[in-house]
Amino acid sequence: MDSTGIILIGIGILSLLAAAFEWKWFFNSRKVQRIVKLLGYKKTRIFYYGLGIFGIIAGTLFTLGIWS
Repeated sequence: MDSTGIILIGIGILSLLAAAFEWKWFFNSRKVQRIVKLLGYKKTRIFYYGLGIFGIIAGTLFTLGIWS
């Protein structure tokens, strides 16, 4: 089992939860604020939904050994 896959799944879940529950501590962080200024708040949430889904899928593929 590849630990990279598990890390990607964790990052994906965190991104999805942050976007779904609009966690202020997440969206007020310095790095995310750059994306908010560039895209706007709603589009940044959509971006993190997509990032979360990608992270979960990629992590699953890494863990199963399909994508290495």
